[in-house]
Amino acid sequence: MRRLLLLSLASLSSSSRVAPRASVRLCAFSVGDEVKVLSEATFFHVPKNKDGFVAKGLTGVVERVYQPEKEKLSPVHPVVVSFSEPTKWKAHFEFEELALASSDESNVRIPTVLASKEVETC
Repeated sequence: MRRLLLLSLASLSSSSRVAPRASVRLCAFSVGDEVKVLSEATFFHVPKNKDGFVAKGLTGVVERVYQPEKEKLSPVHPVVVSFSEPTKWKAHFEFEELALASSDESNVRIPTVLASKEVETC
């Protein structure tokens, strides 16, 4: 399974008076990773939850990570996670809304970003 860490630096000019801005994009999840939801987003497509379901703290499995550079598309929420609670369902997330969950539920590991040019790690 590949883990991709992509950092792109934008607006870098030696003649610019303004400090350069770095646009950072993190893709630190692989298919099969167990992740924990950090955001308080409400999902209205979860079966048997007509009033919405807040998934914060729920643990699921990464099913797909869209990579716009390779697939020629730009999804808003590129990480697809499947859950088995309260029923079977899937949701799309941004990278910042998830954290890698270890086998110990009290210990959550959040991916870190390295400040450099384009970096690919496996």
